[in-house]
Amino acid sequence: MVRVTDEELRTALRAVRAALRPGGRFVFETRNPAARPRETWTPDRVREVTDAQDRAVRGWHEVQGGPAGDRVTFTETFDSAGWDRPRVSRATLRFLGAGALLRLPRRGGAGGGGSSTATGSGGS
Repeated sequence: MVRVTDEELRTALRAVRAALRPGGRFVFETRNPAARPRETWTPDRVREVTDAQDRAVRGWHEVQGGPAGDRVTFTETFDSAGWDRPRVSRATLRFLGAGALLRLPRRGGAGGGGSSTATGSGGS
């Protein structure tokens, strides 16, 4: 599930904290905004896979407009010769930098005791 607003993220983090056992850890990954993955989300970069009926299914992404602050809206389209029409979904992702991500739990009581560490691999 994609969480876009600060309050949605804090609510999710509070729920995770409530579900953890004492000493438990919550590990997650996030996209690296510096990698600018949206630049490769273009209709000319088509992926093709084979479905369970051995039919080719093509898939591609397309950014809708440009980035709006730390948010990017895009479509993901899947199409196959045997389908009556392409399947298109629209989504918005938020690309938080490490500083904003680390500050987020400290506001609104979502954070906990212990330390926070941010590392990045440069991936998308």
